[in-house]
Amino acid sequence: MTATRLRSLLAGTQTSSALLSLAALPMAVIFVLVIAMFWVSVQKGALGTPGAIYTLANYREVFADPFIIGVAVNTLIFTITATLVALLFGLPVAWLVERTTLPGNGTASPRTLAVTSRPEPRTSRRTAASCPK
Repeated sequence: MTATRLRSLLAGTQTSSALLSLAALPMAVIFVLVIAMFWVSVQKGALGTPGAIYTLANYREVFADPFIIGVAVNTLIFTITATLVALLFGLPVAWLVERTTLPGNGTASPRTLAVTSRPEPRTSRRTAASCPK
């Protein structure tokens, strides 16, 4: 889309300040919470007391733990594998739907959307106490 066409599309739209403030409020709350979490994470000692010092030792301690390194490696392997498998199946299907004239192409997008937007099926919540012995 060219810049002139985009400008002409956006020329008639006006966003009210109430709508912008409604959108900015949750973003500001989340930003403040992230800053507070970071501030607490770099302190050592009792929070808010004169004895508290600012240090990155907390991060050094967490990232030096072999368990955390193992979890990070497993997560990376899982993420790369899941992405490659999704690309292996999804990319050819997307290409076929968009670039060819296969029958049923017009219904492919609504069917995909219907599958991804359906609610999860209810499952029974059995506990150990409710299972027969």
